Amino acid sequence: MALSNDKIEKLVKIATMYYEENKNQSEIASALGISRPLVSRYLTEARDFGIVKIQIQSPIEERRMILDRLQEKYGIRGGAVIETSENVVDTDRDIADCIVDGLSNTESMQIGVGWGSIIGTVADRLSTAPERVLHTTIYPLVGNSGVFNRDYHSNEIVRIFAERTGSRPVYWYTPAFVDSSEEIRRLKDLDSYKQMESGWKSIKIAFVNIGNYPSVPDFATAASYGSRLIEQKAVGKLLCYYYDSSGRFIKPDMECTMQIPLEILAKRKFVVGVCGANVSPKALAGALKTGIFTHIVAAKNILEQV
Repeated sequence: MALSNDKIEKLVKIATMYYEENKNQSEIASALGISRPLVSRYLTEARDFGIVKIQIQSPIEERRMILDRLQEKYGIRGGAVIETSENVVDTDRDIADCIVDGLSNTESMQIGVGWGSIIGTVADRLSTAPERVLHTTIYPLVGNSGVFNRDYHSNEIVRIFAERTGSRPVYWYTPAFVDSSEEIRRLKDLDSYKQMESGWKSIKIAFVNIGNYPSVPDFATAASYGSRLIEQKAVGKLLCYYYDSSGRFIKPDMECTMQIPLEILAKRKFVVGVCGANVSPKALAGALKTGIFTHIVAAKNILEQV
């Protein structure tokens, strides 16, 4: 049966008042001067004639679809889609809790951890979570920074991870940033570096921070890259490696950073990209295009845009 224009307009008006303006049926009846049962009948007709379409979608299914798309587009093997909270702090907390919960599945797997604010949040959440025993070893992926911020003190992050998981910490008493390529070469000749390199090759799972460019300005980055990051249009970084929107890594003018080599990182069985709520979709998309990551943990609103 075809509906007249007047009937369609009436059904649309009542459906709008009910579904969009959140008025109850009694309020609608009073406003329009009709009975409440008639309002109920009109709402049923609005659904029957397709004016109102109610869609029920499970958040679990929606998150699975996002991951399926990312797997097809970027070749990752899995990850976690975190519902976006009202503020960045709560979203980062939920991202960190997901990593903490996932540690239970890493027993006897050698672990490497990066640094940065989101990895620091993971350490914070881990420090108050129930203790677990993983029977493993924790390695830093970057040397130690001299800044005050604990999130960039690799040995401290390793200590918390190891202490809360009953694991063995491996500390690296090497600065993250040095003054010259010559000093890098000298440090790499030391037994401590060779031992750390051997440890990196034993890592089965690495938790790596993904960040924006520009991030917090520092002299080490300026000394290493000069104007290259601007000229080659860097969009983000993982650890202390910068990349452009196509996922191509940008080579520094002068190597000044002590960190796990990309060729070793890329061969780990699991490389989990941990993406804070402030990371831009452009930075995350570039990170996924590098081919480094096997899994990603990030907020839903960011993943929907990459």
